Amino acid sequence: MISAILEIPVYLLFFIPTAGIILIFFTIIMKDYSGSFIRWEKALREGAEKTGLQFENRCAAIISNPSKSLNPHTYLGLAMTFRLKPYDIALSGIYRDYSISVKFEDGYKKDILSVNIFFRHPLDPDIRIEAKNKIINSVKNIVGGGQFSKESPLEDLVSVLNIQQDKIDALLSPAETRDALHDIFRVYPYALIDNRGLVLRRNIVITGDKPWNFKNDFNWIINRLNIFYKTASGL
Repeated sequence: MISAILEIPVYLLFFIPTAGIILIFFTIIMKDYSGSFIRWEKALREGAEKTGLQFENRCAAIISNPSKSLNPHTYLGLAMTFRLKPYDIALSGIYRDYSISVKFEDGYKKDILSVNIFFRHPLDPDIRIEAKNKIINSVKNIVGGGQFSKESPLEDLVSVLNIQQDKIDALLSPAETRDALHDIFRVYPYALIDNRGLVLRRNIVITGDKPWNFKNDFNWIINRLNIFYKTASGL
């Protein structure tokens, strides 16, 4: 036995335990990733169940065997073979008369959570409302999307583009509309509103960011979009 061990090349004596340690750490990392992925997928599924939207998982392994969905062992295996991708899960459909889509996109070092909440009937004005300070907006997006202060004036948060000044004044005149826009851009400083509706594109770390409560978030946003739409449609 000893002689057999002595015949093993020296480099293998170092390689085998090192490979074992690397495999252990890789498995731990992938287990954390797959567990986080399951939490996001579960949040999307629950959002679909509560809103009537359609959930979709386009992963080939899940499509071929739906019973394996949300199975930790299946998802760990998919993660370890680099087949567990957030771009495969999505949410779409009509909720409260809005066309909604939620999906992940490939971003620089991070995934991007893309959320569109569109009006069923686009506004006539070619209106565009975006964060005023794009540098701060980008930083907040990269670090996870912190919120602005409640005391920040609306004019410090947003720019209204593509419409004449008299229409901007009319849009921002009602206190209720100002409050609605202030709420949206304070909580979602990376938001964009145009004549189609609301677009959110936020950098996400699957293993670090907490999944949305999609029904609650949709309701909160739509309540404020309804106020904005009522004013904007009268311009």
